[in-house]
Amino acid sequence: MSNWAYDAETKVFSKAKAYITSQLKTKYPKLNITQDGIIHEDAMLPSVLIHTIVSSETGQDLVGQTINAIMYEVQVDVIVSHAQGLSVAKDVTGVVVDAFKRMSFSATMPTLDFEGNDTYRTVSRYNRIIAQGDIL
Repeated sequence: MSNWAYDAETKVFSKAKAYITSQLKTKYPKLNITQDGIIHEDAMLPSVLIHTIVSSETGQDLVGQTINAIMYEVQVDVIVSHAQGLSVAKDVTGVVVDAFKRMSFSATMPTLDFEGNDTYRTVSRYNRIIAQGDIL
């Protein structure tokens, strides 16, 4: 069965959310971590959006009847209000990087943008091969 490949997104999100929450919930009690794809205007800030970019099969064997491994890539957007400032954006983003490095992902380091709606956004991407049976 190849159902494990479909569960990768849920497992990665759950592990990242648990780590980020454990590190930041005291400091930022209204921290919002989501995978919905949209940060609503009334959402609490800071917000962390974790969404899958691509998940494709890799590591095929000669039989080709199961998925043995996937190349999994995720993008993480961290959004903070202008009032919270760059230091909060960097603080939250640093914990996000740690969360994905703890799961052995390679990182494309965060870029920082100031958005017109009075928010800062960092964008980073992480990828790794996840094989059937891997422990994240």
